[in-house]
Order: sequence, then C-alpha cells, then structure tokens
Amino acid sequence: MKKIATGERNINDDAKILAAEAGAEIIAGFAVVGTKGGKSLSGITIQAVDASGKASGPTREVSCDSLGVSGGFTPLISLSVQKGARPIFSEAFQAFLPPVLPPNWKAVGTLTGEGLSHPAPVLLIQAETPSGKAFIDFQHDVT
Repeated sequence: MKKIATGERNINDDAKILAAEAGAEIIAGFAVVGTKGGKSLSGITIQAVDASGKASGPTREVSCDSLGVSGGFTPLISLSVQKGARPIFSEAFQAFLPPVLPPNWKAVGTLTGEGLSHPAPVLLIQAETPSGKAFIDFQHDVT
C-alpha cells in the first residue's frame, strides 16, 4: 500500500481525495527520521512531530522500496539570477525570491510571493551522530 507521511496535521479535502484516488494512506503529523537498506531502500522509520516540528515519541517502521521527498515551493528565479541578481530568502514563504530587480524588469505573481499562502512549518530533524555532522544530498542518494 502507498503511504504519505507528512508533518502537516491538517490535511485539506483536495489532498485527501487525491490520496484516496491513488490508493494511498495519509499518515499526518509524522516525519521520516530514518531509512533502511543496503544497495536499495527497504524501509523507513517515521516519528510523530510536535507543533514546533521536533520529532518525539515512539517510532514506526514502514516497509517500502521508494521514498519521495518534496523540497517545497521554489519560484522560477533563474532569469534574475542569470542577470546577476542575488536571491533573498523569505522566512514568510520559506523560499528564495528575487531581490530588487534592475530597471525595466518586473516580477509578478508567485515569483514575488503574491497569491501564495504561508507554508507549513519546516521540520528540522536533528541527527544523532557522534560527530554531530549530518546532511541530505537530494542529488546523489546513497541510501
């Protein structure tokens, strides 16, 4: 069975309908905190998250052979970056937006954050490693 683990606790009706049509169970209020497998993924570990986004409580094992991860909303700012403008991170939208643009340039719509709702809190999962170092490389998965 397909499962969707999300830190979101309040799932809107449209998302529930899409999940049901795909035959997927939504596991709300949980985050992925671990993976299992050698050369391929065989399972994940999920854990409940509190209102601040901190994982707490007992963990749950889920067998799976694939894991999809969303990096969130990313406006298409590439043209302004290619022109030399440095993007500015918006705490409100948890996304990079273009800075003040050069003369004769105009940003409109979601590129400016206009019409967007504020996203759910970003979950910060702290790894418990002896060195304190941990990272996720979405480009080179070696799970």
